[in-house]
Amino acid sequence: MRLFLAPALLSLLATPAAADAVAQMVTAYRLFDLGEAAQDGLSQIAAARLAAGVEMQVVDRKPEATGGKDGGTDSRPAPRDPAALMELARVAVEADETLAILLQETAAMADLLPKVTLRQSAAMLRTGEVHSYRLPLDGGTPTEIGVIGDGDSRLLLEIGTEAGPLCLQSGISATCAVSLPESGFVTVTLRNLGEGVSGYWLLTE
Repeated sequence: MRLFLAPALLSLLATPAAADAVAQMVTAYRLFDLGEAAQDGLSQIAAARLAAGVEMQVVDRKPEATGGKDGGTDSRPAPRDPAALMELARVAVEADETLAILLQETAAMADLLPKVTLRQSAAMLRTGEVHSYRLPLDGGTPTEIGVIGDGDSRLLLEIGTEAGPLCLQSGISATCAVSLPESGFVTVTLRNLGEGVSGYWLLTE
């Protein structure tokens, strides 16, 4: 199994495209959550490898905040970083010799390959709170914008302009591909749909 599966998986995840960095990171976290819930070590390895292929550049973006109420639980104050995903995958597969070897090879490959870069801003949503960001977009070019939550609440990601909405997605993690005919601004709105306090990352190209 090792001789066939490891090269196949590493080849599949080897070289992500720069334009897909946001979607890749959101996919990684969704896949890891699914693998963790199903106790599927292979999915957790693949997810950790996807996350390890992206480097996050921290950007200080302050949202306009409205609503919200005090209270609620905050069992996990921020999303787990890619290094934490790799470590959690290691713990999940350590009892399976084949998967443990695959994880070692995957981690080594991730260290050697170049990474794509995205911009990341961290914030926290109280129960019922809404955050809004005004972001510039280049015209005529599809742009990925995403959010990764810490898992305490479902989030609603909405992107639009004065002319109306462009995209609406919900979940612990979500991503939208949007485009404008000419360069301009979009409003990114994030809503906390749950009863927990949710830390999140806003991701942009």
